[in-house]
Amino acid sequence: MPGQTFYSLISWGTVAAILLLWYITTAYGLISAFVLPSPATLWAEFGALVAKGYAGKSLTEHILASLFRTFTGLGLGIAIGVPVGLLMGSNRIANAILGPIFSFLRPIPPIAFIPLMILYFGIGEFSKVALIFLAALYYVVLNSSAGVRTVPQDLVRAGQNMGLSGYSSSRRLFFGRPCLIS
Repeated sequence: MPGQTFYSLISWGTVAAILLLWYITTAYGLISAFVLPSPATLWAEFGALVAKGYAGKSLTEHILASLFRTFTGLGLGIAIGVPVGLLMGSNRIANAILGPIFSFLRPIPPIAFIPLMILYFGIGEFSKVALIFLAALYYVVLNSSAGVRTVPQDLVRAGQNMGLSGYSSSRRLFFGRPCLIS
């Protein structure tokens, strides 16, 4: 049986074959340069982007703006989604209230909300962050909720035997099934 090196070489060979095919199809004009630019043209444009930037701003500024939007939306999605997911996973009433909303919105791809975000919030930074927040929120809520619901009851009982309780005064939010959130 071949080792991991063999499979790595196959993967690198695949990448090299794709790049070679790309070069040949563009060098001999089999595909229009408008449809598929050559690797050399693409590399030259990337060099110009790094050197000159785009729309009067450097590539670094664009990257930092994208990272800011991404991490702000993700951070807000986590900050709101984890408590909501924990609540839904540990409380049947909360799950009955919020579950249908997330079940309805879950199959809709976040990209489908772009026109609504632009309509409601304009084309500025807020709408971009809100779209990323919305995309992150679904996954965080649903996975947090599923994680709480799939905790084996044996572990819950073992925690209770060790003195943990889901019913203490600091955990009144999580009434219903015993919860090990500390």
